[in-house]
Amino acid sequence: MEPYLPSWPVTPTGIAILTTTADQLAQIGVVGEAREKIINTLVTTSQLGPEDAPFGTVREFIDEKQGGRRAVYLETEYGGHSEIVRWEAVIDMMGDVAGLSRV
Repeated sequence: MEPYLPSWPVTPTGIAILTTTADQLAQIGVVGEAREKIINTLVTTSQLGPEDAPFGTVREFIDEKQGGRRAVYLETEYGGHSEIVRWEAVIDMMGDVAGLSRV
């Protein structure tokens, strides 16, 4: 997603060794807000599950600069890594992302 976003005014190394000036810190805040606004326009967010009891949030980004490549992130409200694949809606979503369908 970086090609779509404004660059940070300092490098992570500069922040880590505390060489960042007050002006740069102020600029980090401005750039951070701009990046957040752009991300919010590029990423679609939807709930997985019933509206009154969603069990996950799906975020999707389609990279038009890379031929429409999709990046999908699922954050579940419940469960763990090993148990999440037992949920039918999660399996359906993963199949959709991978271009597979149930028979």
